[in-house]
Amino acid sequence: MTPPIPTQTSTVTPTVTPTVTPTETETVTPTPAVDATERGALSIFVAICAAALLMLSGLVLDGGGRLRAIERADALADEAARAGGQQIDQAALLQGKGIRLDPRAAENAANAYLGANGVTGTPVADDRTITVNVTMTYHTVMLSLFGFGDITVGGHGSARLVPGTTVPDPATSSTTAP
Repeated sequence: MTPPIPTQTSTVTPTVTPTVTPTETETVTPTPAVDATERGALSIFVAICAAALLMLSGLVLDGGGRLRAIERADALADEAARAGGQQIDQAALLQGKGIRLDPRAAENAANAYLGANGVTGTPVADDRTITVNVTMTYHTVMLSLFGFGDITVGGHGSARLVPGTTVPDPATSSTTAP
């Protein structure tokens, strides 16, 4: 058999905190009650600021995206004009009429280049120059949350035939050759 375990008993005495009453020189300021008309005002302010911040970041993000789309449209228009500018009228060259563009072949080459890159454009060519205008669509990322949809951007490019390597072309040079 096991011996009994002694137990301890303790007595807890409650402490009494005396009530403090203000003296004649002390004043007690009551805690103001919350005005019911101001309840939730901070939440509305935070919501408005968050929406404004999202709109501002959307302007920055989609504004930069629009600029990149314009740069791409300009680059594609320039490249399509260069592709069209390589279409020389060989029959005129063989007949001794000089180096000229074949306008129809130049426009077809520019359209083929644009089609291969998935964009639409309008090439216009004559016997010396080809001009290409490109139209593209930029799909907004953040501004679409606020109802601003796609943005149409355009690009412009041209190429001019410059024959001759011994004397400068008088149309493009402001100085005279020696």
